[in-house]
Amino acid sequence: VCAESMPKSGTHLLERALVLHPWFYRKMTGTVNQSKVDAKGVERYLRRMKGGQFLMAHVHHSPEVASAVKAEGMKLLIQVRDPRDALLSGIKFNLKRMKGQFAHDLAKMDSFEEQCRAFFHGNGAPGFVPLKERYEKYRPWLKESIVVVRFEDLVGKQGGGNRDDQLKLLSGMFEHLEAPWTDKLVEEIADGVFSDKS
Repeated sequence: VCAESMPKSGTHLLERALVLHPWFYRKMTGTVNQSKVDAKGVERYLRRMKGGQFLMAHVHHSPEVASAVKAEGMKLLIQVRDPRDALLSGIKFNLKRMKGQFAHDLAKMDSFEEQCRAFFHGNGAPGFVPLKERYEKYRPWLKESIVVVRFEDLVGKQGGGNRDDQLKLLSGMFEHLEAPWTDKLVEEIADGVFSDKS
């Protein structure tokens, strides 16, 4: 399984939903990031995966990466989130981590509105990809043979969402992955997915 998402879209939530299913376990590597690996690197990761393993990735769509996913017979999940929430989460993350010029630029800004504009449009800081540009790089994944995992559905009642939407998403996700599931198992996974620490 290859679970693809844009940073700050609820990666940990999707990871937890997968790991709570008895068929799946995470490949022993961190989330594969665009900044650390090219298409050939992604292909090498996929080739070494075993049955039941899943890989979390923040990798822009490209014909090469999409072909590698198909060639290895990977089931693909795409995690998406309301851009407004992704923006707020990204600002909070940068200010907490304080790594890189962009984070330090954010901390010096006079207002939250200015921070939002900078995160969405960019401010010229080296290495920072504006939210608007990120969405354009990830959008083509939605045209692949996938299940789209909406953060707002997966989070469930505990995270301010809807229980029925959460259960429907989880059962559909496991159907797509050809993993066995029962109503009881899906209920148990739904109970354990959300954490206010992630």
